[in-house]
Amino acid sequence: MNSINKKNSSKKLYLLFDEIQKISKNRELNYFDLKPIKERTSYYSDKKVSEISPESFEMESSFTLDNFGSLLEKHWKNDGSDELLKLIPMISDIAKEFYNVEKQNTDVSPFIYVMF
Repeated sequence: MNSINKKNSSKKLYLLFDEIQKISKNRELNYFDLKPIKERTSYYSDKKVSEISPESFEMESSFTLDNFGSLLEKHWKNDGSDELLKLIPMISDIAKEFYNVEKQNTDVSPFIYVMF
């Protein structure tokens, strides 16, 4: 059973996105692209590779909840996004709230995925 307080979590996410949008208004580029931008790598960009392999979804990471804030701080400083640094405590709090380790339920066979 997931113990996330959805109402509280949703409120925190809305506050976070509001803060990002406020910061975004002071920049030339938005943090959330709503259309393709030719000069920028984007979700909307046409992909040059049409085949997807399992490696496309797997990334090695040294991410843990304990070092998440410092890794994010390092990334944003290197990226020149210092104005986002004040959001790290809020983002870390949300990440901790959503972090969930699934417990093995003995009612469901661990081989259930083999059936599909």
